[in-house]
Amino acid sequence: MAKAMVGVLAAALSLGLLAGCGGDEAPPETGPDKPGGVIGLSVLTMTNPFFKEIADVVTAEAASHGYEVIVTSAEFDPARQRTQVKDFLVRKVSAMILTPADSKAVGTAIKEANEAGIPVFTADIASLAEDAKVVSHIATDNYAGGQLAAERTRLGTLAGRGQPTITRVKYSAGAAVPEGLYINVSFPTRFANSAQPVRELVSFRFDEDQVWRLAGYSLRASAP
Repeated sequence: MAKAMVGVLAAALSLGLLAGCGGDEAPPETGPDKPGGVIGLSVLTMTNPFFKEIADVVTAEAASHGYEVIVTSAEFDPARQRTQVKDFLVRKVSAMILTPADSKAVGTAIKEANEAGIPVFTADIASLAEDAKVVSHIATDNYAGGQLAAERTRLGTLAGRGQPTITRVKYSAGAAVPEGLYINVSFPTRFANSAQPVRELVSFRFDEDQVWRLAGYSLRASAP
């Protein structure tokens, strides 16, 4: 399940950084890879393998796009995490990813990043602070995550991701998904046990509170 979750997180990070997702402006439908920059990552703890795996996969995925990742750990201490965010602000990172040590206390740090114009992603634990804006929150669904983890295990190790394609679609009431504006980012992805590339599809919905949130993740065989 952790592997599935961090795969989604890495894809979400690519969408945010490469497509310029943020605020109430929709990301462009296509866009070139723009390497360079630094990402600040503060996880809840490095003593839990789940969060260590998040750090490892995000670091590897970001590196493939030319980004450096500063990995820090709050070790369950909200004050320590806020200090880490302040350091990210001083370093003028391109974006931040936080797994909050406290879902309400993290709001102060997120608002400081908002004021500095730095996009913030949260993972696993959502921010419950009012007026603290995040680009997207990524959480796990135990059942779906288990299915994805099984599929990823069958496909084998990740061999590489191609240039993503980004599209935008608006669904009306009565569609198979909740109505609203969606951004879909599709990666042609190569796995060790698959002769053909597999399509990784990550979808985001522009929610009523004007925040882009993860709406879905799937693996599909590419068309021949």
